[in-house]
Amino acid sequence: MKISDLVEQIIAKRNGKLPIIERKKEELQQMLTLLDEFEYFKSEVVDAEGNVIDGKYKVIADRNPEMAIKLNVLSTAECKKRIKVAMDECEKVCKRFNRESINIAVIGKARVGKSEFLKSISNLSNYVIPAFAETDCTGAVSIIENKPGVKLEAEFTFKTEEQIIAIVQTYLDRIIPDEENRIVIRNIYQIRDLDLNEVNNRKVHGRAENNLVPYLAKFVEHYEEWASLVKQQSLVLYDEKEIQEYVAQNNGKKDGEGKVSFYKYLAVDTCKISCTFDYQEAGKITLVDTVGFEDNAIGIEDELIRVVNDKSDAVVFVLFPLDGAGGGVPAKISDIYSKIEKSCTGKNLDKWLFWLINHAPNHPKTPNPIEFCQQALKTLDVNSWSGEIRKIVDVANQEQVREEFLIPLLNTLMSNLDEIDNLYLEDLKSALTDVQKEYSSFCSSAKKLMTSKLGNSANAQPQMVMEIDKMFNRLTAQLKSLSGKEKEKRDVSCDILKNRVTGIIESLQDGTFVPSTETLREELACSQPQTVYMNYCNKIRTEITQRFSEVDGSLKELVDMTKNSIANILISDEGCKLGRVLNPSGEQQYEWLKQFAENVLDEETYKNLYPAFKNVYNFDFSVKGFLTYEVRACLDAIDPELTDIPQLLGATDVDTVNNIGFWIERKLIDVSDELSDKLTDLFRKPHRAFFAIIKEFSDKVVYSESVKYEWNRLFMENYPIIWAEDYKNMAIEAASFEEWSELLKKLLEFNSKSETFAM
Repeated sequence: MKISDLVEQIIAKRNGKLPIIERKKEELQQMLTLLDEFEYFKSEVVDAEGNVIDGKYKVIADRNPEMAIKLNVLSTAECKKRIKVAMDECEKVCKRFNRESINIAVIGKARVGKSEFLKSISNLSNYVIPAFAETDCTGAVSIIENKPGVKLEAEFTFKTEEQIIAIVQTYLDRIIPDEENRIVIRNIYQIRDLDLNEVNNRKVHGRAENNLVPYLAKFVEHYEEWASLVKQQSLVLYDEKEIQEYVAQNNGKKDGEGKVSFYKYLAVDTCKISCTFDYQEAGKITLVDTVGFEDNAIGIEDELIRVVNDKSDAVVFVLFPLDGAGGGVPAKISDIYSKIEKSCTGKNLDKWLFWLINHAPNHPKTPNPIEFCQQALKTLDVNSWSGEIRKIVDVANQEQVREEFLIPLLNTLMSNLDEIDNLYLEDLKSALTDVQKEYSSFCSSAKKLMTSKLGNSANAQPQMVMEIDKMFNRLTAQLKSLSGKEKEKRDVSCDILKNRVTGIIESLQDGTFVPSTETLREELACSQPQTVYMNYCNKIRTEITQRFSEVDGSLKELVDMTKNSIANILISDEGCKLGRVLNPSGEQQYEWLKQFAENVLDEETYKNLYPAFKNVYNFDFSVKGFLTYEVRACLDAIDPELTDIPQLLGATDVDTVNNIGFWIERKLIDVSDELSDKLTDLFRKPHRAFFAIIKEFSDKVVYSESVKYEWNRLFMENYPIIWAEDYKNMAIEAASFEEWSELLKKLLEFNSKSETFAM
């Protein structure tokens, strides 16, 4: 498959996941909104010291003496913190998966050949991608997009006034460490009027940060060249000489030889360049050019790390070895690599970092020998630095760049990218799971805020005790009715099972499995009668056992119906109303049993209810093993290895054909008769199993020791939800309680969704 097609597939796959992630972001925002509502409720009940406020909730708080204490310690902070982490992860994945291209960042020190490398791929000139040997040239980060058919287009966006002020203020704070001498910039015009002499007077001599003054001076002395751009939203240019004034620091000439410096790049935030790459097969590939990292302008390294983390699918790290002793890998490179490695922990750096060692034998200023490059390569290996590809390439050689570096890079990246993307998804899944757990814990505590007086029937109001007793009696009656209906069927054959099995048995007698005379005649043309007979016996046995092995599938609907009937008693408003505590979710109603057990029932507290719910959920019924054993035993009659082969050879070929057909048909009738005798009792087993599971559940949740206490506890803790109307009427301040009840309902409803919240 072509690289361009692979790129298209990856982009489409990424884009396809975006709706799911966007929904997760919406759910996280809904969580935050609910938590904010809870915080407001809390502020209406207790003050900052945890004292009950004399307001509309005071009566409710008085009726629940522990409420103020519980509210005081119940905080949304941890939950909000985890939501923030999850939202950040969503944003990272969205940025990555929302791209319409595969982005490759090119990084390295100044004057190592980054821009020359990009030129070799894109065919752009020095005007658009400054690549000069004499000076630092790249002024702004450029995003270079392969867009077949487009000659050249550059779209610029610019920094805001706030961003520029923040940059200049950082320079000032680094240059002037003394807080008392600090100069503060509050608007962009103060940059224009900044007194550089005053800055020099306030700096502390001998500090390394003093070399930042020239970079600060660019903003002050060339204010008129960049300031007007801050007001613009965007700008599109097509002329390469005009573009140069926005992306380059200078025109690449030496001082005294026509050098011109540019300062518009100071205001540039991003520059998106579209053109037709030299290597068209690259497809939707975007290259990200970065400013060379050195101890110069503030924010270069931070911007570099941001590009690597937020804007790139792969990184090309360019080295230009100028000596052999250090292997061309100075401390600055090591420092940047360490920062990238730290910021990308867990992101499998080895799959998307690529090293390009620039061998420039024809460099106009500092050509380097191949030995230096080889030493640099050795240094990478010795340090065990991550990197899928490490190549020595002359970046000025277009063919070498394409054939020896770009194509291997793209092939490797396409193979690795799905695995890399999954790492980002795993981080998101983990963050969402953390949110779900913390939110569930918070809801569990919130649910108990107003039940401190309702922990057992001795303290509950008579009306509540009466309602709970009625509910338990209703449960008992409905389970008894359900088991009674199934009891009547215990000795009745299961029609579905009977029809399936009978159909198979009947097919043994109706000639379905007997080969036609024509087929047998063709087989006998090239095989002995015994061989033909044995082959068909073996084939028929296999097909018969396969048909019987598929019988279980027809019973699944009955199994699901039985489990659903039990779940419905517990969920429905006509039953126990527990669906109000946790809304059912899933294709089958019985799936709620597992959800309720794991989200509501504490296994230690509900020692009878928890296993009873899980047991019904896990219930299954299978006749496969029984059928396999019984059917296999009956098939001995058509197993030539276990029974004698009858006399098949006749006086004529026609007689032989008839003999084979006769004996196959005769043996199948024997098998059919034996199966009919043995499988009769099987047909009653499903209804017996269904009755058994209903009866077992009924006994466990109605008659087990202390199970009545468990039901009382469950109904007491969830009384405000199950009997919301009655409970509201019991509250002295009905309107106030309704507000809390509604908030609690929303919190818990969202919690019921959170079981499937994590991806």
